[in-house]
Amino acid sequence: NFAVNCKVHKHHLCDGTPDCADGIDERIPICKSQTIQTCIRRGGNGTYRQPLPLAWLEDGVYDCINGDDEEGTKWPVCGAGKTRRYVIENSTCSNVFLCRDGEQ
Repeated sequence: NFAVNCKVHKHHLCDGTPDCADGIDERIPICKSQTIQTCIRRGGNGTYRQPLPLAWLEDGVYDCINGDDEEGTKWPVCGAGKTRRYVIENSTCSNVFLCRDGEQ
């Protein structure tokens, strides 16, 4: 059972501290793929560094206090053009199969 009434601000998701009684805010799908690099995230106390979900990189929202998450040159990527994507680390670039748009 999940706490359907638990509402958590985006910047408190995937931060290592369960805010919902069932801890679902730490187990949602975007929490599974996070950066190895860290930054001081908004919404916290501003004193410790945390990783970010890859989905938050260059999404138009400043999730790091200094805006590092919106600077694409600071984070590991694989591919180019349509296949460009953020990855946990550069070593995850090998042996990756990418489907064309709409295929699974």
